[in-house]
Amino acid sequence: MRVLVTGGVGYVGWSVVHELVQRDGVDEIIIYDNFARRHYGLLLGERPGGAAKIRVVVDELLNSRALRKAVEGVDCVIHLAAVAPSPDIDEKPHVFDQVNHWGTAELGYAVEQVGTPRLVCLSSGAVCGHPDGVADPTTNPLPVNAYGRSKLAGERQIERLADQLELHIIRSGTVYGVNPAARFDTFVNRFLLDAALGRSLNVNGSGEQVRPVVPVDVVAAQVVDAAMGHESTTISHAVTESIAVNHVIESLKAIDVSLDVIYINQQQRLAGLTMTSAPDHTTRLAAQTPSLAERRETDLGRLALNGARGQPFIPVPPKFVFVHSYSSRADNWEPVMVGTDERTGRLRRALDLADQLGVSTVANDRHDDRNAALFAAFGVHNLKTAERTLDEVRSALALSGGEPVLFVTSPDHLPRVVRDVFRCGGYTSLFAASDVPFSMQGVEAVEVTEPGHTRLSSFDSKPSHSS
Repeated sequence: MRVLVTGGVGYVGWSVVHELVQRDGVDEIIIYDNFARRHYGLLLGERPGGAAKIRVVVDELLNSRALRKAVEGVDCVIHLAAVAPSPDIDEKPHVFDQVNHWGTAELGYAVEQVGTPRLVCLSSGAVCGHPDGVADPTTNPLPVNAYGRSKLAGERQIERLADQLELHIIRSGTVYGVNPAARFDTFVNRFLLDAALGRSLNVNGSGEQVRPVVPVDVVAAQVVDAAMGHESTTISHAVTESIAVNHVIESLKAIDVSLDVIYINQQQRLAGLTMTSAPDHTTRLAAQTPSLAERRETDLGRLALNGARGQPFIPVPPKFVFVHSYSSRADNWEPVMVGTDERTGRLRRALDLADQLGVSTVANDRHDDRNAALFAAFGVHNLKTAERTLDEVRSALALSGGEPVLFVTSPDHLPRVVRDVFRCGGYTSLFAASDVPFSMQGVEAVEVTEPGHTRLSSFDSKPSHSS
């Protein structure tokens, strides 16, 4: 079975592709995307498992010729590509109409011309507007904004094909959950990100407004079920529950009571939307997965920068954690490397991160017996090849074989390490800093006196300007 996925590198697309490759009978997945949102998580992470061949076509949904060529010979098209609401788009309704309406129309023409047997289109609950009572698939759509109107117009463009092919339109609630291509401009994920960063959670209105929601892995499973022929209805919902905004706030405050919540126009009661849940097979899947509150705790842990809140979220896990190790000649050597009761040193930070990420810890210092003894005491592998600081970077990147490396150093050394890594081509590298500075006067005041440990020249302090 050959499947084409429009918008396959996006938020939902990432999960759909990873769900597809796990299904028996899928031989090839063609991703058709213009990378407009600059999501590269699908390309940077590990290749999705499974036997299916994956091919990427970079082009526009409105390019009729390219689209028609891409859909030739496929057994199913999954249409995810869309322009979704965001602060810079909401005031440009023509952008919604161009892509969500006419882009979907172009796809309809293409599958009609080549005779594609099955089409699955992910639409939105925004087409429902704010009806009285609970919206079900038979509720008369009455969208109240430009985005909802454009999605409804797109539905209309492909509904005419219902007697020519197997058509499934899935109206999704607000998608939430973390993956490497996650969006953080929808209310559930935005609250999650703000909580992870220690920012105030800003709520419009009273917070009593209800919104339909669905985890990204659940909507992906429902889309793929339809693509595999396991869906019988033309129009269905991808919704696991309809919840008040305040409920999401409460689920986060149950994890971290210190979160600050600011209500904007709290006396204003905003309209909401309640939608019926997904089909039975997807409802059963959702019942077997964690609740929204449980998912929030897991996702917050993946995103948290504060170790007390959980593990850091790193889209592409490093091959190992590398300790930037030259420091034994410093007067504050032990705090720099090990830390104090209140602060975490380089080595301790590296070991903590390695433990959280499930990877090894590596260091590199040829000349220094004091550091070597410390590494041995903590079971850290020491390469013992570096003659100078830059050699550390080169050795680490060579050892990684092109995979990401997480470099750990002191906060004042961090700019230099980043510079050296990029000079050596380590563009996928990750960086973390300990709590203890090498020098209270700043890194440029540090004199490196150990034999062979030459320091690179400093940056030009003058800012550069590009035309």
